[in-house]
Amino acid sequence: MVERLKVSMITICYNAEKTIAKTIESVLSQDYENLEYIIVDGGSKDHTVDIIKSYENKKIHWISEKDNGISDAFNKGIKMATGDLIGLINADDYLFPHALANLTLACHECTDVLYGNTIVDDQENELKLIKYAGSAEGLEYSLPFIHQSSLVRKKAYDQYGGYSEKYKICMDYDLFARFYRGGGKVSICQYSC
Repeated sequence: MVERLKVSMITICYNAEKTIAKTIESVLSQDYENLEYIIVDGGSKDHTVDIIKSYENKKIHWISEKDNGISDAFNKGIKMATGDLIGLINADDYLFPHALANLTLACHECTDVLYGNTIVDDQENELKLIKYAGSAEGLEYSLPFIHQSSLVRKKAYDQYGGYSEKYKICMDYDLFARFYRGGGKVSICQYSC
């Protein structure tokens, strides 16, 4: 069974007191036992850290310190991660029940990046839709999936590098395009996260 793979989920945040609890609960409620959860807070000035502390247990590791932006925060979390597979879930996003179990079932030994569909649930704007993941060949021109719907092998980050701090946007496209162009195996899973 694939569940033997350890999954590290990473959330980066800054002043996320309104949304961080729902994100944390969605990760901790996953029916996947071999899970590590890392939260990288950028030195929040609100009650974000108090909320994180209220969830402390053996599966949560967290830091709160100033960073140099989103890519730096992602990279801090990736360096802390000890899992075979690493996923990123932002502080205003959440995982659906069984998401990790279903994604890891589709993971093959040779897969570096596994991705699936994303359910966009923008309650503020009353918008709910599924962003269907496209073919990995599309990485030559655009990102055919949303990075929150992907799991990446730790060894792929070690081989191809992390997020580039020179980009303020599109850092996820740059990362996955480097993986793809470098020969990384990118696979699609038709599950929605």
